[in-house]
Amino acid sequence: MIPLGVLASSRVAPSPVVSTWSGGAPSTLGYWFGNTWKTMNPPQIGRVSSITQQVGLRWASMPIPPGSTITAATLAFTTSAAQTNPGAASNLAGVHQVDAAPALASGQQTTDWTPTAAWSPTGAGAKSVNLTAAVQALVNRPGWANGSPVVVRVQGNTTGTSGQADLTGVTLTVAYVLPG
Repeated sequence: MIPLGVLASSRVAPSPVVSTWSGGAPSTLGYWFGNTWKTMNPPQIGRVSSITQQVGLRWASMPIPPGSTITAATLAFTTSAAQTNPGAASNLAGVHQVDAAPALASGQQTTDWTPTAAWSPTGAGAKSVNLTAAVQALVNRPGWANGSPVVVRVQGNTTGTSGQADLTGVTLTVAYVLPG
């Protein structure tokens, strides 16, 4: 007969279930020029005169249950031109912190936009941005529901004082542990 204490200590806790959502390409993409929304595929980041264009990317459904623990969230994309870094706040990305992200439209450039991560401006080519903390904050919101839409905004400055770069190959991938 095995003593009760030995049995209890030999139990192994179940491993958490890690899931991954790969949103693929966004369902809506374009950019804000000033405060005007322009649907465009591929969208363009950069500067025209003194106006910085911000790209909006919307996925219609992110099926991650509320309260999940986000272990990784990566936005990946490719730029067609080199980026500059004329200021600390130039090459940024962020997740709209709203329970159900609205459709992208004019008049939203300064609303619901909290930049949360910087991305490296070095050269044209593949980039990735760590959005783990921003996605965690989103699924922790009291009104977040499994399958709500999500919007990510990206801004960057192209080489020189004026110019644009196409943003292509955009994907958002999120790894998470289910609550409980």
